Amino acid sequence: MALVRQLHSSLKGFLCKPSLHVLAAQSRHIGSSTPRFDDENDGDGGSGEEQEDEPSPDSPVDAEENTKPKPPPPPYAEELRKILTAKYLSNQPIARPHSLRDKPSTELNLQQLRSQYKQRLSAVRKQYMSELERQRAAKAAQDKKQREEIQLAKEERLRLKKEKSARRAIEVAEEKRILQEQLAAESAERRAYRKMVDMRIQERRQMERDIIRQESGNWIEEKDLEERIVEAFLNPIEL
Repeated sequence: MALVRQLHSSLKGFLCKPSLHVLAAQSRHIGSSTPRFDDENDGDGGSGEEQEDEPSPDSPVDAEENTKPKPPPPPYAEELRKILTAKYLSNQPIARPHSLRDKPSTELNLQQLRSQYKQRLSAVRKQYMSELERQRAAKAAQDKKQREEIQLAKEERLRLKKEKSARRAIEVAEEKRILQEQLAAESAERRAYRKMVDMRIQERRQMERDIIRQESGNWIEEKDLEERIVEAFLNPIEL
């Protein structure tokens, strides 16, 4: 508790902007070396270097202090020295330790932070939802456009297919007509040839009939058979 009180008093004194000598005394009090400030000038318009109070060698008190062993510095000495040095160099206020009297303001700040966080979270959610809706609308429009393009391409393919089918039907009909004409011509040729052959056969048959009719006068009939045999014996014909 004594160390906490000492730290609190040191911070309180530092917040009141003490002089360099007070800071050096506090630093020596907590067991650390005196901070050096080389980049800034002190309040008295000096050269910017810390003037340390060197003990006189003839002083018995200083000689007794030099002979006494120095106690080890507390664990917060180095941290406090860094804080004091940073405070002096930057001339910026440092964070005060929380106490019971700061509790209402802390709760208020916490509520404000929570409210701000909720507001920012709500804004982010709204932005996310709007972006999501925009992406959905864009995707829906893109899908609709793709469907329309696919439908148009399909209709174009069907139209080309119908035109091709119509052209093919005309070609097939023309081919059938030509084939029918060829078949008809061939059939007519075959009929004419068959008719000619039949006529020749009939003419040949008629000629053979005429020859047979002419030669039939010399044929031997059954009633004249005995008479012709006797005549052949009586008048033989030499071959």
